[in-house]
Order: sequence, then structure tokens, then C-alpha cells
Amino acid sequence: MNTAIDFSYVPDLISYSSEMAMWGFFIISYLTLPIYFYVHKMNRHQEKDLPILQLFHKLVKMSYFLFFGIIFILGLILWIAKTYDFKEKFFIVIGFGLFFLSFYILRMVQELFHFLLFLLAIRNTFKYLFPFRTLYSQNSVPKSVAYFCVFVVLKDFIPCAWSYCNEVQCLLGEDMRIFTVFSNVYTVLITALNVVTSVLSPFIYIPIMMDLRKNRDSHSQQQKYLHNYIFFQSFLLLLFRLISLPFLFQLVVFDKLGTFLMAMTIVDVVTTPLIIQLSYLKCNVQKVLHLYATFDFHDFLKVLFGKVNNSVHPNPIPLAFSIT
Repeated sequence: MNTAIDFSYVPDLISYSSEMAMWGFFIISYLTLPIYFYVHKMNRHQEKDLPILQLFHKLVKMSYFLFFGIIFILGLILWIAKTYDFKEKFFIVIGFGLFFLSFYILRMVQELFHFLLFLLAIRNTFKYLFPFRTLYSQNSVPKSVAYFCVFVVLKDFIPCAWSYCNEVQCLLGEDMRIFTVFSNVYTVLITALNVVTSVLSPFIYIPIMMDLRKNRDSHSQQQKYLHNYIFFQSFLLLLFRLISLPFLFQLVVFDKLGTFLMAMTIVDVVTTPLIIQLSYLKCNVQKVLHLYATFDFHDFLKVLFGKVNNSVHPNPIPLAFSIT
């Protein structure tokens, strides 16, 4: 007797596994956060003149700060609404304003991370192909952050203004089909840009990594550290994006694209700090192993919440850093 095997549950199983993976990444990010801050503090004297590493560190701190700020604001709004029965409308409106502003800044931080990885991949590839030091400034990448933030604000302001105008037209009984088409095109474009930068960044770096493996002696420790750091971030970004796709794809099928964009932002909020933390710890694995071998809880807290001194500072072989 032949019985057909039912595979209808497979898509739901993959989507559920993807969602569970997101929760796993969320837990791992908080488990590795103290170790990341510990190692970063140990390296702060070596990295104080390195704007790239400091910038990624600021992105991690901003992500956690904004995430907890959003949770606090949302809890405060719910408490005010429950306690005063929506009578304090002014504070509720202010709270929602702060909520959406914080969420928007948080989304900008994630877009900035993708932009920096893609920019560094392009920049280092050109530097690898055309090694002229006069063409590359150490502060060129951090300076581009301000221009990118202005671009993001303008990019989002135009569709918001368009949306407002079309809402007015809707109230006046005008046709809304043009706005619907524009909104869908904008959403698909933003999604494509995020996916394209995530996919291209590690592949752009492949020639550099192959050359590092082939000609180890011709590259300094500085170059190896920088390229490994950026490539590992790019690889993890692509890996986490692929893992989250089943969960995000389910939202595209069963819900609106706007919800999909919000869910993609939440996924980035979970994975972006973890990507930076894991790549940094991987490149400083000697200090992680030293911490594991000589762990002392008192010294660990002393480094996290105090100043690093010679009594708690390990002395592995120092790394030289450079982004020029």
C-alpha cells in the first residue's frame, strides 16, 4: 500500500526554526556582551586612535541603549494609559512621539552598520587593487557617517511627505492608486538595497582574503587584523540574513510589506550587535582564552565598571592596528 508523504508542514517548520534562531541570537548577544566590553576595555589604549573600531563600538552601545529605551517608553505609555484611563492624552502623545523617534533612530543605526560594512568592503578592495596611500584617509569613513545620516533622513522624508499629500487627497475623494504603487516600489527598493549590501559585502572581500592566505608573509599584522575583522562581520551578516529569511518571507506572504520592513528592522536590532561582538572577540581570541584561563570575578567586574590597571591587564603578544 503506497502512502504519500505529507511535506506540507515543512515551510511552517522552517519558519518556526528561523524564529527560534532569532531568539537564540538574542540570548547569545546578551551572554557575550560582558565579555565584549571586557576585551574592548583591555584594548582601549591600543584602539583609542582607531575611529573605525570606536565607531562600531558606539553602534553596539547605541543599539542596546535605544532598544531598552524603547521598551521603557512603551512600558511607561501602557502604565499611564492603565493608571489614568487615557485621561493624560498629552503624555501619551509625547510618549508615542518618543517611541517612534527612538525606533527610527534605531533603524538608522542598523542601516548605518550595513552601509559601513559595504563601504569598507569597497574601499579596502580598491585599496588592495590600487595601493596608493595618498588616496585613502584614516578619517574618510567616519566622516561619511554624517552624510549618510542626512541621506537616510531625506530618503525617508520624501515618501512621508508624499504619503501626507496623498492622505489629504484621499480625504478629498481623490484616487489613491498612485500612492499605493509608489509605496510598494519604495518598500521593495529598501528591502532590495538591504539584501544586496548584505550579499555583496563578503563576496567583494573574497579576493583580499585569498591573497592573505596565499601571501601571509607579505602582509602586516595590522592588515590581517583589519581584513579579518571586516570580512568576518560581512560573513556573519550574510549568514544571519539567510537564517532569518524564512521568518521574514512568511510576513511577506501573509501580511503587508510595511510589517515586513518593521520585522526586518527588529531582526537587525537582534543580530547587528551580536555580529560586531562575535567578530571582535574572534579577532581577539587570545585575550578571550586568557580570560577563560585566569578568570576572576572580582577582577572581571573591576575592568567592566572601573579602570584597567597592570594587575588585571593580561600581556599577550600586542597587536598593531591600522586602517590606512
